[in-house]
Formats: sequence, structure tokens, C-alpha cells
Amino acid sequence: MSRPSFSTPATATHPSTRSPGRSRAQCLWHDGYTAAVEEIAHHLDYRGPHIVDLARGIAHDGELTPAILDLARGASFDPQDLKKVWHYIARFGTRA
Repeated sequence: MSRPSFSTPATATHPSTRSPGRSRAQCLWHDGYTAAVEEIAHHLDYRGPHIVDLARGIAHDGELTPAILDLARGASFDPQDLKKVWHYIARFGTRA
């Protein structure tokens, strides 16, 4: 199982990440989200039909995950459109 990193440059200077063992906040981890293209297709009005079409084009076996979305970043898609696909995954997906 993967563990979150407390030493990434984006969080390294935040006081809550300097000493995770002393923090009162609980850090929870899960394996991410997955969303079926057929499920998000029922919500065309959420981010628009063109975003659902994009999701269909980048999905693997009808499924979308953050890892699949990350692979799509290397292609020539508009980053804002990929962000909207992520919104679908987060809103209508389930934990993997």
C-alpha cells in the first residue's frame, strides 16, 4: 500500500508536515477514485457533452482513473478540459 509523502516541495515548509508524528490530524489514504464513462454520461450538464466525449476518448475499458488522466496530460488535450474530466471522476466516481 502506498503512503503519502510529507516531504514534497509543495508541503515541506508547512508546519503540519514538519513532524507528522506529533500532529493531531489524522492522515487517511486510499487508492484513488474510478469512474465509469457510462455513469458520467448520465451527467452531461455537469461539465458539458464535449467533456464527456473527451472522457470517452481517454478512458481505458470504459473506466477513468487519476492514473489514466495523468497519461492523457502528455497528449495535446487542453489542461482545463482534463481538469473538468477530473471533476467528473471526483464527483461521480467511487473509491478504487
